[in-house]
Amino acid sequence: MMILILTLMVVTVAYLVAATIKTKELPDSISAMVYSFGKAGRWIWTLWMFLCAFLVLPPLIEAMPDNVQFLAFFTGASLAFCGAMPLVKNERNDGHYICGIIAGILSQICVVYICRECMAVWFLLPIARILMSRETFYRIFVLILEMICTSTIILTLFIHYTIII
Repeated sequence: MMILILTLMVVTVAYLVAATIKTKELPDSISAMVYSFGKAGRWIWTLWMFLCAFLVLPPLIEAMPDNVQFLAFFTGASLAFCGAMPLVKNERNDGHYICGIIAGILSQICVVYICRECMAVWFLLPIARILMSRETFYRIFVLILEMICTSTIILTLFIHYTIII
């Protein structure tokens, strides 16, 4: 399981760094990074989302208590469906947004079940607000939320498989 978690961390960091370098600025959200690769490279975003969903699913299901493992499954499924419906510039994609919100909320519920101390990562939100200008903070607010959700779930699984078990 640790190999899956470490692979997830490497894949996530590599994707975020590559997309940020390509655009030369912080995007509005992780989903908005799909535009940085151009029309021909949009498959990279979908591949990354599928990798995240399928790399996080086995360790997350195993770490969850037996009676709520379905939450982990729905977290991974909503992440995969979010990846299957990439954004199209200047068009609204309600399915993408709904799946992304569900994945974010369910991932944090899973964090509470596995290692509630990891919810302390959410203290980065007010710190980010203090350190950034108001305009920058509100422009990348969704990115910050997505990064906090991603960080908490990876940190939770890492702690679970290195310290608890």
